[in-house]
Amino acid sequence: MQSGQERDGNEPNDGSRKFRAHLRFDPAIWLALAFGGIYFFLGWARYERGLFYCFNAYFNTDTVRVIVDATSLEASNARTVTHPLFPLLVAPVGYVLSLLFERGAAVLLLVAVTAAFTLYFLVRALRTFVEPRESLALAFFYACTSSSLIMFSTTETFVWSALGIALLTFGVRAKKGRVWRGGASVLLLGVLTTNILHIVSAHFLDPAPSPLRKRALLGARWAGFAVIAVSLGAILQHYVIAGAPLFFAPNHLAAERRYVPTLTLSTRLLREVDLLAHFFQFSLVAPEPIFIRRNDSQVDWVTFLSIYDGVFARYPLAAWPALLLTSALLIWASYVNLRYGRRSVEVLTVLATLLLHLGLFSAYGDDFMLYSPLWMVHWMFWIALALRTSRQRRLRRPGALPIGLLGCMLFVSNVDVLSDVASHYDGAIPCRGSNRRCIERFYKPKAMHNKALGPRYRRVQDRPTKADRR
Repeated sequence: MQSGQERDGNEPNDGSRKFRAHLRFDPAIWLALAFGGIYFFLGWARYERGLFYCFNAYFNTDTVRVIVDATSLEASNARTVTHPLFPLLVAPVGYVLSLLFERGAAVLLLVAVTAAFTLYFLVRALRTFVEPRESLALAFFYACTSSSLIMFSTTETFVWSALGIALLTFGVRAKKGRVWRGGASVLLLGVLTTNILHIVSAHFLDPAPSPLRKRALLGARWAGFAVIAVSLGAILQHYVIAGAPLFFAPNHLAAERRYVPTLTLSTRLLREVDLLAHFFQFSLVAPEPIFIRRNDSQVDWVTFLSIYDGVFARYPLAAWPALLLTSALLIWASYVNLRYGRRSVEVLTVLATLLLHLGLFSAYGDDFMLYSPLWMVHWMFWIALALRTSRQRRLRRPGALPIGLLGCMLFVSNVDVLSDVASHYDGAIPCRGSNRRCIERFYKPKAMHNKALGPRYRRVQDRPTKADRR
């Protein structure tokens, strides 16, 4: 007979009880699960129409390349300069999912799950700045922005960058150990080389009082660790992912680097306007989309601004309340931070990160919706710092409820735009999502195999026409 102090074998232990209580009462988990499902079904509307298999058609996203790299253990990554370890980090899981689902659906599911983790850890990171209700409202606001609804529901790599930023910021502010910081740093640099900026800047957000020199050295040390780990991982990837190339600059990346200097003055000015519009407006509230048919494309391209045609997207009347209130929130946060927190290391760090993004994409990139997840997380940190400063100084500030209501307005407005985008492609794309040969229709391996670069892929529409051969 068991004594009264002995526990029944069927009774859950303390760890299990805490986990169940955490699962039951932590709203961050339910927020993450809800929006993970929303992102999946928003992406499914475009997947069914075959839009994932149209190169550059959807805000210049490389959806086909990401599907190939995320689900194949044989396809080479043609962008190892910018995404050095993406196949090694994602392909093992994506390959297993591709055995159960069609490849595009498998990657969409993987992206939606990654977005759910991003939202959860963003809430955890924001809790280190503000109260729990405000952190949940800010995460909900972030989940409803056009950047999140567009980029977290398509097969692109930037959702992993957003996850790495949330993980590392939470790890630094919550005093997580070396394994946490090292893993988040490798994830950040492995999915995008310019994320080395976030590895350094995250360590300036440490809430503990410490000299700037110590923070800089700590950030540099973890950045150096990530460089070494990613370099070793690239060698491993070269042999695990059959023929995946090491670091190299393919011709199309060299062409992209020449893209900005070759623009005319008028198109460069329009491009800067495009960047500013995405930075302050388009990434938050989506305007009416623009559909453009290029001579070498099979379907219409969707974008918010075309610098070559000088066409600007317009906001419908129903979107103006959300746009004005969102702009007012950013203006208020900027005033509070610059007026009362200009000596704060955290304020200066987030401000410097935002300005560095402006400088970086003034020299690189085309459709800036593609890169918006890199700065949208820092906009949330910027607002969180303003909320914390206003609470400490007893200033008037928007509470969790107004921010949540603003998020609802964003959600309604942005989902309406995405539904218009999906309906535009009804019957317009010959390659449907249910066709297992979609990828082979657009990407086919070259006849020759270059041992230095591995098997390369190219678009069918890039092949020379009969007129070109003549």
